[in-house]
Amino acid sequence: GLSTKEIVKRICTAWKLKLKYSYGSIKNKRIKPVQKNIGDMIVYVLNKAKSKLSSRYIFTIEGTTVIVKYANTNTTIYKIEGKNVISIEIKETMDDIVTKIKIYGEAKKKSIPKLASVSKNTSKFGTIQEVMDKDKKEKLSKIKKQAQKKLKSSAKVKYEYIVTAISNPKIKRGDTVYVGCGTAGLKGNKTVKSITHDCVAGTMDVVFY
Repeated sequence: GLSTKEIVKRICTAWKLKLKYSYGSIKNKRIKPVQKNIGDMIVYVLNKAKSKLSSRYIFTIEGTTVIVKYANTNTTIYKIEGKNVISIEIKETMDDIVTKIKIYGEAKKKSIPKLASVSKNTSKFGTIQEVMDKDKKEKLSKIKKQAQKKLKSSAKVKYEYIVTAISNPKIKRGDTVYVGCGTAGLKGNKTVKSITHDCVAGTMDVVFY
């Protein structure tokens, strides 16, 4: 019955961390224990919310403050194009691929009933599984549609665009940035997945979704 924000808040409190939370929340019926580090715990909870909210989140820690917010909320959109671009690299990645989703109902006395499963491209990439929970009042057909929608975007290889450019310290992870590299097929607004600055060389390596 706890919301995403409340669970993250409790994790942070247990580790004596402050929290700045501006991402969405869902009401959780069941959260399985994650016996790993604090980052894995928070990411697991946020990913459950992301699957229903269909919006990217940004999770960072600055000092002793955990920051969770929506991606692409920057009001100023910087441009990387022309002479500012030094090099471009395009990589295929299997990060975040999901090929099968199992849907479970509410827990009974001794078990949790599996209601359905939806899969796509398992023969090509293998079974990379995720779990979705169905609340008592939700229709199974609605959850299956959500699963099918997720697989449509997740059951395939994704591409990462790595651009080395003149450094702009104001660009942060999760920002929307306009990239104008038409020769590499990279043109338009992109989301920053990660960014590394080389202060000596005055350059930055930006990875875009």
